[in-house]
Amino acid sequence: MRAGGRVGAAVAVPLFRLGGHVLVALFAYVVAGFAGGALAFGHWGWTGVCAVAGA
Repeated sequence: MRAGGRVGAAVAVPLFRLGGHVLVALFAYVVAGFAGGALAFGHWGWTGVCAVAGA
């Protein structure tokens, strides 16, 4: 369930490299990571969140 985080990273890195969009890139990455954690919590509880964080 880490796909959300990977998609966010894939979007955030190019935005970061464009320059002037640092906040947008960081926001996209954080939101994607949070969404992945929330999805894991919904399916597997804290064990799922820990698994996503450790991956």
